[in-house]
Amino acid sequence: MKATQAQIKTEAMRAAKRIVKAEIVKAGDKVSSFAAKDITDWAKEVISRNPNITKNAKRRLNRIHQ
Repeated sequence: MKATQAQIKTEAMRAAKRIVKAEIVKAGDKVSSFAAKDITDWAKEVISRNPNITKNAKRRLNRIHQ
């Protein structure tokens, strides 16, 4: 069974948020200092600039759903 588009989008967003949060920490800030909406908006931007995030999410999910 293949992963659905909704599952792929959710997994891509989860990965992008991890990237955003890691960058926040790397910059010396606390993740809790930022609004969740801002982190989500930045994650959407990360996904739009890097289509590999979605491709990798699809691969991960399809491996899980085999």
